[in-house]
Amino acid sequence: AEIGVMQETRKQLKEKVENLENRSMRQNLQIMGMPEDIKGADAGTYVVKMLEKLMGEGVFDGPLEVNQAHRMLMRKPQANELPRAKVVRLHRFLDQEKILRWMKLTR
Repeated sequence: AEIGVMQETRKQLKEKVENLENRSMRQNLQIMGMPEDIKGADAGTYVVKMLEKLMGEGVFDGPLEVNQAHRMLMRKPQANELPRAKVVRLHRFLDQEKILRWMKLTR
């Protein structure tokens, strides 16, 4: 009986961790083709300016805020290879939704 309780608890904890992981990633965007040499806070500024230029200013309810930006965990590409994807975490989920909707409409 005690093993059954522990297995059920393990199952519930596993589901909870999966839920938290999914929620934490839902504000992330992957951006392909961004130059390799843009790092740190400059990457966030670059993304904001790029999106405002592509989508137009005033699309978002307030200023577009990037909490974090980093490269995908891969080896650094050679000179003849494409740059690694950049993962960008936006401050507001609704901004990410607007960007994804815009991308679907402009394909």
